[in-house]
Amino acid sequence: MPGIPNFGISPIGRAACSALVLVICRGVSLKRPQVAQQPFCRGVSPKRPYARIPNVPMKTRRSVRLNGYDYRRNGLYFVTVCTNRHECLFGTVVDGEVILSAIGRIVAEEWQRTAELRENVELDAFVVMPNHIHGIIVIRNNDERAFRRDASTAAHGEPNRTLQANSLGAIIGRFKGKVSRCVHDMPKCRDLTVWQRNYFDHIIRSEKSLQAIREYVAMNPARWTEDSLYLDYSSGSLRF
Repeated sequence: MPGIPNFGISPIGRAACSALVLVICRGVSLKRPQVAQQPFCRGVSPKRPYARIPNVPMKTRRSVRLNGYDYRRNGLYFVTVCTNRHECLFGTVVDGEVILSAIGRIVAEEWQRTAELRENVELDAFVVMPNHIHGIIVIRNNDERAFRRDASTAAHGEPNRTLQANSLGAIIGRFKGKVSRCVHDMPKCRDLTVWQRNYFDHIIRSEKSLQAIREYVAMNPARWTEDSLYLDYSSGSLRF
């Protein structure tokens, strides 16, 4: 299909990524745990609570998207989505392996369902960490000509500020919303804010970049204590 990078999209590559996902997130089941069996979802007492990125008032926030870029365009995107105040809701890391909580299992399941629900989306490597998820999303929209016209209009001073269908923002927004709704059905989690506002993305433009990001995702659990999002929760407890 024109306009789509060929790197990393072969059936063999997808199979390798599937194996990689199983290694990184061992214990993830596509069968959602019964709500009645879910204990209290909080209980984290990190030594550095809510580190690094505070909740910034709406009026001072700026977009983290690439200015002028149409995020409906075909391509590969590396995405990071963090929990609210970087709270470790998704599990813990033991001996370099992610042990997912009930909420973490919901996150992993809904991430994998993204490709099932959207014909224009494929998933590459991903990992659910205690307080964030990293993943590579492949967008394959059929007709880019209309997108280019929209982008040209925006470049001439008439930007479309609405969230556009089939865009990266729409995909991530749907994923975050579904996870939040599932979590709010759990006992004592009705008022829990799961996600930090917005997300971070990187447009993958080469095979070299793709391979480097895949390696980073694969090694993330083993390097958890070196991660910029790391929280030392050893003084508290994660109940799941």
